[in-house]
Amino acid sequence: MQLKKRLVIALCILTTLSLFLSACGGSPAQEIPDPDEDSNNKTGTPPQVKGLQDLDSLPYSILYIDNSRNLVQLNLNDKTLITLAERVSCYAPDWPRQRIALAIKDPNEEFAEQGAVEIALYSYTDKKTECLNSSYLFGGLRFSPTYRFLTCQSGLGGMDIYDLETGKHYDAADNACSLFIFDEWPLWSPDGMRYAMHRLLPGENDEPLGVYVVDLLSKEETLVLEAKPDKKVRVHDWVGAEKLLIEFEPEPYTWVDQEGLENNINTAGNFKLLDLHTKALTEAKAPVPSPWPPENESPNGVWVLYEEYDDRRPQGKIWLKNKDTNIIYLLGEGRLPLWVEDN
Repeated sequence: MQLKKRLVIALCILTTLSLFLSACGGSPAQEIPDPDEDSNNKTGTPPQVKGLQDLDSLPYSILYIDNSRNLVQLNLNDKTLITLAERVSCYAPDWPRQRIALAIKDPNEEFAEQGAVEIALYSYTDKKTECLNSSYLFGGLRFSPTYRFLTCQSGLGGMDIYDLETGKHYDAADNACSLFIFDEWPLWSPDGMRYAMHRLLPGENDEPLGVYVVDLLSKEETLVLEAKPDKKVRVHDWVGAEKLLIEFEPEPYTWVDQEGLENNINTAGNFKLLDLHTKALTEAKAPVPSPWPPENESPNGVWVLYEEYDDRRPQGKIWLKNKDTNIIYLLGEGRLPLWVEDN
């Protein structure tokens, strides 16, 4: 009987202690973000989470947009943070010329919410920002392979293209840009002077569906492969100088549109090579899909830089993972992290 009383008393003490600790703010275990399911963990140990202050000095810097819309550069050697530009929606670096293309939100908040931005170039050389033009942004910014042309997905349903050598600007109403649709990018030729694009929807002038090649200097738009309305095609790669890798829609599967991508898997179709001179089609193997999200590795291949993405909240977090130790470091809050090259 005495033993039973002692057990009851001990149980009451443990219960009270547990409730006291809980009331004092005991926090749940922290969920550790992982950039991918197939982690390159060489140690076999579970990942650990640490902060920027715990990171040893690294001879690198990174760029990202913080949660205040500033484009910032974080020096991983001395942990210093500098602001390069404010009110940035997205950016694209041109490291060979030491500059960054920026989409800067309009100072008028009402216009900014509608996608109004200024397209600008930030120079590492003189630390100045040059405005190119105004636009309504739908997607992001990308450079051509030679960095001569800058493309901007327009909220008007097309693509703005800036010739940074001549200063010319082609908007969505130009013939050379008329074939673009939402959320699509041009496929540039290796020399960066032409691009190929597929038309999946009818144009304003009833242009045929299929694959087009556009020469930006001559503004010549050429239909190189026509597709039937019930048989769509997509262009995937520019192979060599004069061949395109084309994907034909699989049967009976229909490609998922942008509204359905979240809940559906895009099935690969049949691939063929198109010779732009002879227009001949030959069988080709399907390309190996790139990993998603892409691994943004450091120059030495040891570190992986990535963003914690959650579409339920506007704020993100920037993480750095050591593939050798499996330790993850929280660098800051923001999005679109990239390594800085040659700066």
